[in-house]
Amino acid sequence: MDIALTDAERMLMLWLAKEEESQYGECYGDTLDSLIEKGLAQVRENSGLDNSFIAKGQDRMYWAVSLTDRGRERVRNINEA
Repeated sequence: MDIALTDAERMLMLWLAKEEESQYGECYGDTLDSLIEKGLAQVRENSGLDNSFIAKGQDRMYWAVSLTDRGRERVRNINEA
């Protein structure tokens, strides 16, 4: 079954797909929360000091965010449409 996405969710998913991980502070908000609830994105908690980003810190804004396998599959479907 295909999960319905808003334009904002599609745009954020395409943006997240450009990198292996992004920083939470770059993309947090209702749209990311919705993608997480739908199982399409995930936050790697407490990863602010253990990531490949230049900026590091213990605050949630530094945590790593990525698409789940299900999210990556959905991006492939978006790109094929």
